[in-house]
Amino acid sequence: MYGNRSYGNKVNVKNLVKNSYSGYNEIFTGYPDANHLRNRPVNNINTNLPDWVNHLPGYQGKVMVFSSWNLFPFILNKTANHLPVNSGYDRILAGDQQTATINLVQDSIQSKEDYR
Repeated sequence: MYGNRSYGNKVNVKNLVKNSYSGYNEIFTGYPDANHLRNRPVNNINTNLPDWVNHLPGYQGKVMVFSSWNLFPFILNKTANHLPVNSGYDRILAGDQQTATINLVQDSIQSKEDYR
């Protein structure tokens, strides 16, 4: 989505703490925010790229986020913007065989994540 160091297109974060939440906030909003100094489940008040795209003509209701970390629903503020966010070990709610297989795989993996 952003940058390719092999071609000299560097994307560097500017936040001072350089933790995951702060870095992802900066990637998805375009600027650092000193309010996110720790990796904690706190809803982000900043407008993010997926939410912005979701409001563009032709894209309303067509944006969904798949992520691997259980703090993404907070970073993207799923509560306020109502974006569908499948994060960490969330099940996919659909009735076809492909999503049933994905859910089976997710159910077989034990989560050892925490909010470090």
